Amino acid sequence: MKVERKQSVVLVPFLLLGHLTPILQLGSILYSQGFSVIVAHTQHNAPNYSNHPQFVFHSMDDGLKGMDMSFLGLKSIYRMNESCKAPLRNYLVRMMEEEEEGDQLACIIYDNIMFFVDDVATQLRLPSIVLRPYSAAYLYSMLTILQQPEKYFPFKDSQLLDLLPELHPLRFKDIPINIVNNTVHAPILNFSRSTSDIGSSVATIWNTMQDLEKSLLLRLQEHYKVSFFTLGPFHKMAPMASSTSILEEDNSCIEWLDRQAPNSVLYVILGSLMRIDDKELIETAWGLVNSDQPFLWVIRPGSVYGFQCAEALPDVLRKWPFLADQPVNARYMSQIYKVGFELEVMERTERNSKKTKMKVERKQSVVLVPYLLQGHLTPMLQLGSILHSQGFSVIVAHTEYNSPNYSNHPEFIFHSMDDGLKGIDMSFPSVKSIHCMNESCKAPLRNYLVRMMEEEQEEDVQGDQLTCIIYDNNMFFVDDVATQLRLPSIVLHTFSAACMNSMATISQQPEKYFPFEDSQLLDPLPELHPLRFKDVPIPAFNNTVAEHILDFYRAMSDIGSSVATIWNTMQDLESSMLLRLQEHYKVPFFPIGPLHKMAPLASSTSILEEDNSCIEWLDRQAPNSVLYVSLGSLVRIDDKELIETAWGLANSDQPFLWVIRPGSVSGFQCAEALPDGFEKMVGERGRIVKWAPQKQVLAHPSVAGFFTHCGWNSTVESICEQVPMICRPFLGDQPVNARYLSQIYKVGFELEAIERTVIEKTIRKLMLTEEGKDVKKRVVDMKQNIVAAMQIEGTSHKNLNDLVDFISALPSRLTPPLPIVGAIMSSNHIASKCIIES
Repeated sequence: MKVERKQSVVLVPFLLLGHLTPILQLGSILYSQGFSVIVAHTQHNAPNYSNHPQFVFHSMDDGLKGMDMSFLGLKSIYRMNESCKAPLRNYLVRMMEEEEEGDQLACIIYDNIMFFVDDVATQLRLPSIVLRPYSAAYLYSMLTILQQPEKYFPFKDSQLLDLLPELHPLRFKDIPINIVNNTVHAPILNFSRSTSDIGSSVATIWNTMQDLEKSLLLRLQEHYKVSFFTLGPFHKMAPMASSTSILEEDNSCIEWLDRQAPNSVLYVILGSLMRIDDKELIETAWGLVNSDQPFLWVIRPGSVYGFQCAEALPDVLRKWPFLADQPVNARYMSQIYKVGFELEVMERTERNSKKTKMKVERKQSVVLVPYLLQGHLTPMLQLGSILHSQGFSVIVAHTEYNSPNYSNHPEFIFHSMDDGLKGIDMSFPSVKSIHCMNESCKAPLRNYLVRMMEEEQEEDVQGDQLTCIIYDNNMFFVDDVATQLRLPSIVLHTFSAACMNSMATISQQPEKYFPFEDSQLLDPLPELHPLRFKDVPIPAFNNTVAEHILDFYRAMSDIGSSVATIWNTMQDLESSMLLRLQEHYKVPFFPIGPLHKMAPLASSTSILEEDNSCIEWLDRQAPNSVLYVSLGSLVRIDDKELIETAWGLANSDQPFLWVIRPGSVSGFQCAEALPDGFEKMVGERGRIVKWAPQKQVLAHPSVAGFFTHCGWNSTVESICEQVPMICRPFLGDQPVNARYLSQIYKVGFELEAIERTVIEKTIRKLMLTEEGKDVKKRVVDMKQNIVAAMQIEGTSHKNLNDLVDFISALPSRLTPPLPIVGAIMSSNHIASKCIIES
C-alpha cells in the first residue's frame, strides 16, 4: 500500500557515477511509493537537478575543492567523509526542527562508501539503512578476505590463476581489494572494513536479485543479522527513466544503431572511471577492426593516459577487468552464469576470432550420477560444488523423477535421463523399482557419454575433457556403462563407513544373522558392536531376509571396476572402520566430509519447498530453548505415532519446531491427524511447518536439540552445529547411526518406546538435566574435531586435495572402448520388461 506523503527519506550518494546512478534510481522507486525524497550530495559530481524535479537536493561542502578527483585515492575519500559530517548533521537538525510544518523524516539511506553517515544518524538517533550498489558475491568475497587476510596475502605471480580458498570461482587475480606487488597494505584493509561495516544501521538494500544470489545473500544475512531488501534491478524497477548521467550523452549513436542489422553490433565501454594506456587502446582498436564485426565504441575524454579522446588511435599495463567489484563480476559472468567470455590477454589476436567465442584452455569435466532420493541427491550436489570450486566442469546426469532445481546450480550442466518410472509411486521405492530404474537409465547415460566423447574428438570444438564418472552406490548400473566405455568411475558413499561395514558383513554371510527370533532383538550382532539384531541395516520381514533383497545390497556395496570411493564422513571420526573397508576394497578412499560444510556455495539442494518463515519464529525464542523435530524426506508414520509424539511434545513444556511433511502420515495430509486440543494447549510454544531449511534451523542459536530419524545427512548436520539428538530411527542406515550416536559417540538419547510419556521424559532429559548437559559438551567436542578436519592441515582438507590430484591424473580413457554388440534397446523397451512394485 502506498503511504501518505508525510514521510521523507534522505539519500546520501557517493560521488562516482556508478554509485550515484543506483541511489537516484532508488529515490525514484521510493518516490513512486509515496515518500518525499531529499538527496544530500557532494559538491563534486553534483547530480543534474533538472532531471529529477520531484526530489529536493541539498549540496554539502565536501572539502575536495582543488583536488584531482578523476581517480579517487583513499586520502580524498576519508577527507570527504570527514568534511561532510558537519554539513549533513546541521542540515538534518534543521529538518527535524521544521518537521511540524513539513514531512516527517523517516530514515537516512546512504551508500556504503559514505560511512560517516552512520555516526551522524547514531548521534541524532535516526534510523539508517545502507545501500549496496554492487553484487552480494563481491561483498562476500571482500568480507571473507578481510577476516583472514594472511590467508591470501602476499601471493606469488605464479599463483595469479590459482583458485582462492573458499571463494570459488575467484582466483588470486580477481581479488576485490586493491593490491600492490601482490600484497595489500593496512590502510586499504581498514578502508575496506569501513565500507563493509554497517554500524548501527537497521537494514541493507541491494541492487541485486534474490533468485540470482540467494545462497550468498543468506550467508551475508547470517553475518550482519539485519533485514535485507533485494530490489534489483533498480534501473528496471524505477518508474521514471530520467537520465542519471553526469557526463553529456551523445544521442546521435542511436541513429547509427538504427542503420545496423539486428543482433550485429558489439558495444564497447569501460565505464565512467577507468583509464587505460595508449598501447591498450591500440590493441583494442586493431582487435575490433580485424574482427570484421560492427561496433559502437565509447572513448571517454581523459580515459586514455596522456591523451584526449581518440587521438591515440593508430603490452599491457592492465588487464580487463580492472578493479574492485569488476574482476568478481567478470568471473561470475564467465564461470558461474556463463553469459560472457573473459579476455585472457590484452592482445588484438584474442579478439580476432570469427567464431565469436574466446579461446580457453580445455578443462576437465566430471559426470555425476545421483540417486533420486533427497538424502542421496543432496550430498552429490554438494560434492559437485566442491569439485567445481577446484576447477572441474560438472555435469549432473539425473533421473526424471525428483529432478534437481537447475536454477539453484547455474554452474552445473544438467542432463535428464529417461528412468522408466513414469506413473510409478517412488515416494518409498521398492528394491524391484530401483533395479528397473538402474536398467532403464543404462542406454540414456551410455548414449549421452558417447556423444560427449565424440564431440571431444572434433578438432574445432574447444570443449571440456571428460575425466571420470562419479556415481551414487545405488546407481550401480553406472559401473557397467563406464566399463564398456573404458571411462574411470568413482563411487560416492552417502552414508557412514559403519553402515557400509555392517551391510557388507551381513550380505557376505547372511546365514550368520538370519533368521532370528523375537527374543534376540536386543542381542548384540556378532562382530558388529554396538549393533543389535533390531539395528540390522538390511530390511528384514518376519526376522528374515529375501534373496532378492540380499542381491540388491550386494550390488549396492560392490564397487565393480571403480578406481576409488568418496565418503561423506570424516577420517578422524571413523578411522578404524575406513581402514577395515579399504583393506576389503583395495582402492583409494577419500573421506572429505562434511560435504555440506566443505561445499563453497550454499545453494539449496532441497526438492521440497522450504518454509523460511520458521526462522522468524526461531528469532523470537530464547537461546538454547527449542527442540527441532524432523523425520526426514522419506519416512512415513501412522496416526498413532503422530498422536503420541504430539502429546509427548505438548507435555514436555519445551518450545518446539515440528516438520510434518505432506504425505508423511499414512492416510492423512499434513497436520490434520493432530489430536483435538493439541494446538490450543501448545499455543505459541510450538510451530508446525511442512518443510524447513534444516541447515539454517540447526545453526540457529535458539535450537537446543534435534528429534531426528538419524539419516546420515541429518546426523552430520546436527553434529556440525553442536546440537545433541533424540534418536527415532526407522530403516536402512538410520538404526546404525542411532546406535553409534547413543552408545559410541554418546551425543544423543535413543527413544526406548513410541509412547507419549517416554517421549516427554526423553525430551526433558535432553533439554533440562545434567545428563543432557553432558551430551551437549560431547557434541561440542565432536564439532571441534570436525572443524579441525576442515582446516588446511586437517584430514578432510588434505583428502580433498588428494582427490583433486587423483582425478586430475586419471587417464581420460583406460583403453579403447569395448565394441557394442547388437542394438541398444530403448529405455521404454527395457522398462516394459520390468516388474514394478510400489
